[in-house]
Amino acid sequence: MTTEEYEAVCQVVASLLSAEREKTKALEARVKILEARAPAVTKPMIEQFASEIGKATKAGIEMRTNPLGERMDKVEAQVRALNAKVDPA
Repeated sequence: MTTEEYEAVCQVVASLLSAEREKTKALEARVKILEARAPAVTKPMIEQFASEIGKATKAGIEMRTNPLGERMDKVEAQVRALNAKVDPA
């Protein structure tokens, strides 16, 4: 595998992890809104959103621990370094 191919794979994996993080953040925001309106929202709905957050978190953890994502911290650091080279602002 060439350096360019490796970096491309790293970017794809980092992108997938970033997407999972964004989904988790969006779900957490929804839960907070629902909790604020708790008297008008049923408990099962809050539990459903909490379950979705758990699934998104589990997916992120699995991505970090499966063979493809076992080096995610290094991948993220490489992506940040590449981004800094491309956009040093």
